[in-house]
Amino acid sequence: CIGSCSYCSSGHWRGFYTKSGHKAPKYRYASNEHLLAELEFFKKAGRSSIVCCDDFFIRPYDEMVEFLRAYKQRIDLTFHANFPEAFLTKHKDLFNLLVDAGLPMLYLPVQCADEGLAKTLFSRVNNLEGIKYWAEESRKRFVEFRTDFIDGFEYLVDKEEYLQKNLDFIKSLGFHPGFPNLTTVTVSYLRLHLNAPLLVSHKGIT
Repeated sequence: CIGSCSYCSSGHWRGFYTKSGHKAPKYRYASNEHLLAELEFFKKAGRSSIVCCDDFFIRPYDEMVEFLRAYKQRIDLTFHANFPEAFLTKHKDLFNLLVDAGLPMLYLPVQCADEGLAKTLFSRVNNLEGIKYWAEESRKRFVEFRTDFIDGFEYLVDKEEYLQKNLDFIKSLGFHPGFPNLTTVTVSYLRLHLNAPLLVSHKGIT
């Protein structure tokens, strides 16, 4: 993952490697041919869809275009993957290629609609206008749009204000009156288990 959000370990592995004296690239990925060969194996094994979990599916723009076109020709199965909003916004033509290749859902989590709090509490930079743009573009193509918010730490924030900002943003996403299920909103709770307290600081989670 290219992010370093305070609540997630993925983006912090680079720091661990660097402190140990090792070189850690910002992101790493298998070659297009290597990945396509693996996917062809799964297709021959009878799989009906592909799911890339957790981290961003990312590679340089030209290689992404090449991969999506080859995927359509050689694999042609529905697939789920996560893409960074900034990458899609920079290369808006990729969205049509993704949908044509078989992407049924675009997932762009927000976590917190208060941009200041998102940055100080979660070390996360959101482009809320970009999120709204892709929600609308998804509806135009009848692609499900999903976003996600974080809750479970009400003793650290003004709970009412926090929820109101999230709700206001959710309302601004808009919904298709005939197809309300095209937009899905979920909430993740930052707890180890039901009775475990969670202490979040500007430096991360303890």
